[in-house]
Order: sequence, then C-alpha cells, then structure tokens
Amino acid sequence: MLSAFNARAPYRFMLDDPPEDLASAYALQSSFMEKRANGQPFGGFKIAYTTPVMQKQINASEPAFGRVLASDIRPSPAVLDTRDYVALELECEVAIRFAQDLPLDQTLTDEDVFAAIASVMLAFEIVDRRPFLGEKSLFQSIAMNVLNAGIITGSPITDWSSRSLDKSVCTLSIDGREVGRGTGADVNGHPVKPSAWLANALSNHGLSIRAGDIVITGSMIPPTPLLAGQRAQLTMDGLGDIEVTAT
Repeated sequence: MLSAFNARAPYRFMLDDPPEDLASAYALQSSFMEKRANGQPFGGFKIAYTTPVMQKQINASEPAFGRVLASDIRPSPAVLDTRDYVALELECEVAIRFAQDLPLDQTLTDEDVFAAIASVMLAFEIVDRRPFLGEKSLFQSIAMNVLNAGIITGSPITDWSSRSLDKSVCTLSIDGREVGRGTGADVNGHPVKPSAWLANALSNHGLSIRAGDIVITGSMIPPTPLLAGQRAQLTMDGLGDIEVTAT
C-alpha cells in the first residue's frame, strides 16, 4: 500500500490480501498510517459515514474513522498544490479540538466527551480520491484511511454549546458561485455528537483522543472537486468562514 501511495498507483490490496472484517481493516489502516507517518506525530481523527444514508451505501452499521497526520492540518486561508494529490476534493465539516486526554478502556457518555472539548471550528477535509483495484467496500475504505489527506481549520469557538449548531446552515462556494448547502443536523443530528461515538470506538483499537487532537465529524455537503486556479469558500452560521485556493 505504501509503495502504491508513493507511486500514485492504484491500491491492489483488495485483490492480493483483502481485510475480512472490521478488526483486520483497522489493523491494516493502522500499519499503513504508521508507515506513512514515519515517526511524525498524528494530529487527530476523521469520522466518516455518520448518516444512515451513507452507511447504507457502503453496507455499514456505524460510522468509521481514519487518522490525520499533524503535518496535514493547516489554518485557513490555505493554498493547496493540486500536484500533491491524485484527485483533490473538499468536504465541509465541523472540527473539534480537545483540551484533555480522554481515558482508554472506559465507556464514555456524550457529556464526558463534550466536557473535554476546548473549541469547535469550521473545517474543510482535504480528500485525495485515490484509485484501487478490486471490490469497493467498507473494509477497503477503512484500510485506505477513508481517503483523508488533511484538514483546514477556521477560528476556534469556545461557546459552541450556545450556538445551536444543529440548526446552522453552511454554504460552499467555488469562485463565488454556490455549489452546496447543508446544515449541522445533517451530521447525525448535531455536528459535535459523533465525537462521542469516536471516543468509544477508538478504545476497541487501542487508541484514544489526546489533548490537542482535532476531530472532524462528517461532511454536511457531498465531496466537491477543487481544480487548479479555483478558490473555495465555506461559511456557517455561528462558526464564520474559511477558504482555500488551489494552484
């Protein structure tokens, strides 16, 4: 997988040695991402498939997660070189920064997780839609780290719980033209809620959320390609706006 990643070639693990269950899919993801990190730190996690519609499309019964390299997290406004990606796309998300470590091997309530949040931010997920050979499946998506290539974050909001983010409208524009619209409620009813699922799911794989980690919780707008020369702007009630330009 690492050789294919570096060569920008299609992954072929679904033909050679496909993961047969969630545990083996996440184990493959972990090994792949540790090799990609090569000793550099991780900066957080992404959550995918947070809605029943998305879960049905990929035959999942719950969300999935991927890991995010610290070096791939950057503030808005940002500039991305399309030559660094095979097929650059953006997803429109809410990001959470945690103020403290969450315990491992302990069932956590929503309140436990929410109390550990330092701030909430508007975010782009950077997606690199790389090709692969073999069957498309949940296991394939997890092993490929759910296509994450980074995060672009906006200004931190500390009083997020008073801002009714579930009712907030977000709008994506490319070069000044609106191309997508969604609400916070599109992410499992509230864009902060999936973080509680993640905190408990990570324990099953020997991982945990650490102080300073950033977690993105699922897209409010379908993935949108960003081409060289284009500028994307995302706005959301209560969280402000962010932008990224592709070169």
